[in-house]
Amino acid sequence: MITYITRSRVFGFPDYTTVRQAGPQLELYGRLRFGGSDLGANAARLDHWLEVFAEQGTGQGADVK
Repeated sequence: MITYITRSRVFGFPDYTTVRQAGPQLELYGRLRFGGSDLGANAARLDHWLEVFAEQGTGQGADVK
């Protein structure tokens, strides 16, 4: 398990994105660090990551931004 500090594009607010390997399954969890709403930024980020992983097959060597 590893947690990254990810930042929103426009304002650069810090968020936390945790990636955990649970057997053959990869679990992703995104959440905001400050405030009460991220306006869907974390969900959009994780959706993008999942799209990239799907395009790359297993996600090995994927350039995720």
